[in-house]
Amino acid sequence: MARILIYLFLAGLVLDAKAQKPKDQTTSERAREMYRVIGVDDKEQWEKFVKENYSKELLERTIRSKVSTSTEDGQGKSEEKTAKSIEEKAMLFRRLHNDFGQSKIVSLKPKDQDLEMILQNAEGLTGTFTLKFAAESPYLIDQIGIEVNN
Repeated sequence: MARILIYLFLAGLVLDAKAQKPKDQTTSERAREMYRVIGVDDKEQWEKFVKENYSKELLERTIRSKVSTSTEDGQGKSEEKTAKSIEEKAMLFRRLHNDFGQSKIVSLKPKDQDLEMILQNAEGLTGTFTLKFAAESPYLIDQIGIEVNN
C-alpha cells in the first residue's frame, strides 16, 4: 500500500512539472497576446488583458507616460499622463492601437531577464516594447517600457 501511495505521489509531481510551462514560453505568449490586444479596438479586451496579465504590483502602481512630438518646423511639445485605475491603464492601449493596431512583429526575443518585442507599422513607425516579468510563475507583466521611433 505504501508503494502505491509513493508511486501516485511521484506521478503527481511529474504531471505537475509537465503542466508548468517554461518561463520563456509563458513570457513570449504574454507578449504575443499583448500584440493581439493592441490590434483590436475594444476597451473590454484591453481591460481584460490588464487584469489577467499585469502583476499585482503593476496594477497598484501609477503608470507614467510621456509623449513627445515634433512638428515640421522643429518645434516640439511634450505631454505627460498618469494612469492609476485599471480603466486608465487599459486606455493606454487606445494610443498603442492608434499607432500599432495594424503593425507586425519584427522581433520577439529574450533580453537579460526581460523580453523585447519590436513592432513596425506600414508607415515605418517602430515601437520597441521592453517587458519585465515577475520572477515567479505565472510570470505576470511587472513593467512595460515603450520607445517609439520614426
